[in-house]
Amino acid sequence: MSQDFAAAFGLGRTNRMIDMVDANGVAVVAIQPLHRRIEALEKEVARLRAGEGSPGSGGANETAGYIRHDIADERHRLRVVRV
Repeated sequence: MSQDFAAAFGLGRTNRMIDMVDANGVAVVAIQPLHRRIEALEKEVARLRAGEGSPGSGGANETAGYIRHDIADERHRLRVVRV
């Protein structure tokens, strides 16, 4: 596993162990875009709930449902990365 980590990220003093600082750094870098995506999706849900969906589309509730599902998926990915 440490060899795979070293090959994938090019980090570490050796490919025989994974330094915690390297693992934590990779986790933070992976979490940042997920966090930004969740924030954007939450803003979109709030906008749709406020009735700012496209006029006459009639699909704002359906779209909000998809976005809530996307948010749940992203939160699950964050939990997996944190563990």
